[in-house]
Amino acid sequence: MRTPRLRVGWNRTCGDDASAKEQVIQLARDIGFDAVDAGPLQNARLLEPLGYFNIQLGYVLGLGTTIGLKLVHS
Repeated sequence: MRTPRLRVGWNRTCGDDASAKEQVIQLARDIGFDAVDAGPLQNARLLEPLGYFNIQLGYVLGLGTTIGLKLVHS
């Protein structure tokens, strides 16, 4: 049996406590994520639909569970 390879994507972090947010972002970077400061906590509600969209693509439309969104930096 083949061991699946972990593919680390990007992490979006929202929050109103700048110090706590920076700690979370650094932790995410330390374990291999492309961590992004997504602004204040109120922006978290904008990120939730991305999760549902990923579920729709993977399960409902049959693209599988190894897909994800990628943030492209210019």
